[in-house]
Amino acid sequence: MAAPHVAGVAALVWGYHPSYDYKRIIYAIKTTVDPKASLSGKTAWGGRLNAHKAVALPVAPSNLNATGYCYEVKLTWQDNSNNEDRFYIYRKSGDQYIQFDYVGPNITTYWDTELPCGQLWCYRVSAYNFAGESQLANSKCAKTLPCANCGGGLSLEISVDKEILSSGEPVTYTFKLRNKGDGDLTDVELIDDQFGIIVGGLTLKKGEIKAFGYTAVLSEAKTNCAEATAIYKGKTVGTRACVTVEIKT
Repeated sequence: MAAPHVAGVAALVWGYHPSYDYKRIIYAIKTTVDPKASLSGKTAWGGRLNAHKAVALPVAPSNLNATGYCYEVKLTWQDNSNNEDRFYIYRKSGDQYIQFDYVGPNITTYWDTELPCGQLWCYRVSAYNFAGESQLANSKCAKTLPCANCGGGLSLEISVDKEILSSGEPVTYTFKLRNKGDGDLTDVELIDDQFGIIVGGLTLKKGEIKAFGYTAVLSEAKTNCAEATAIYKGKTVGTRACVTVEIKT
């Protein structure tokens, strides 16, 4: 049986969100506890209840910036909340912004990859948690570099076999390298921020695609990024990509 103050906060969360089931209510309370060293190991969640955070929307991110490369746009923003579960990424399509991807909590960088060169792309970002979605950050646009500047044509795409899994469950990442340029790429190297070198010393011929797998076991939600570099006509070219995996609660 829950302590009266816990039951009271549960009732408060349910009052704000009557569609929530008991698992989501517990999650809302558990993930907004204020950690206290004096309570670690003495209480189930090692902290003090925070009723305000349990029902509060996250604060919207700010200072969104966008930088265009040959086939990617890099987004950065300021995280203004301490209770987000994820950040939603929106890209403009016609007259509307469409949510097309997300990253985990406390992440402030996103790479939009596999884009055509020489085109304008516009974005917005929001924060989200169990209480709902924040307002959208102000829009920011960037143009991918002119195609004449992108002869190297190296691109990277990362995918996973499962986007949501249980803690301790294996997940397989697939790293797909593609040469979209007008000549061969040599000394291709792929380095993952978490797993290290995936492949090195590779040659990618014009139009060639090569994929590499890596299996890992995760205990927490993670946004994972990797960088690929290569030599094209004596110059180093590079690209980055990211993917997010969530852990069931």
